[in-house]
Amino acid sequence: MSKGRPLLEAVAGPLTTESRGRGLKMARASVCDTVGVRGHLLTTTSVWRRNEKGRQVVDVVCDCGTRKTILASSIGRVKSCGCYQVKHPARLRHGMSRTPIHTRWLAMKYRSTGFHPGYEGVGRDPRWDRFEEFYADMGPTFFDGAYLGRIGDVGDYTKDNARWITPAESGVEATNRFARRMPDGRRVIDAAIELGVVRPRTALARVDAGWDPDDAIRRPPRFSGRWHQK
Repeated sequence: MSKGRPLLEAVAGPLTTESRGRGLKMARASVCDTVGVRGHLLTTTSVWRRNEKGRQVVDVVCDCGTRKTILASSIGRVKSCGCYQVKHPARLRHGMSRTPIHTRWLAMKYRSTGFHPGYEGVGRDPRWDRFEEFYADMGPTFFDGAYLGRIGDVGDYTKDNARWITPAESGVEATNRFARRMPDGRRVIDAAIELGVVRPRTALARVDAGWDPDDAIRRPPRFSGRWHQK
């Protein structure tokens, strides 16, 4: 049910099945045929009209006194002119989206799903599902250009096992992960490609997690089909 439906039914009466989809937007616009229609903190001060783009708009005034023009279809959905969030700061987000540290947090969440190639079995602290908790633990030590790594490039992403590293250190860790070797001296990645049972990155992640190298390349993965070298 649309958030604006109770308002529409109170002003225009019960809505029929014809009010679904585009019809519901038209119903909202028809409510604005009169002045004084109220939706949350907004009250219409004009009937709807079409703007230069041909869209149905209506003038409204907020309880705080601000006047603005909004889409007629927004009546009952838009709460205020924007003052509502200012008066209710608890509803505001952290305000750090698209910052470098927020980008590192998103990348960490993507890698710690447990199935990301090269990071199979890697998890994270449940608290770090929320950026605010992650920032409280790792924000004070973040520096410009830092990447989030793990001590020894093994284990889960936790406060005690995660650290900020430079781009150069990040490259060294990635290189070391491909250098793991079998008892006979072959690289794990080469042995996995030759055998073709699991993906090379999966075999590397298993060895990093403490698996026997031979077992790491021979045991089929649990959640995917057999991998074949192309």
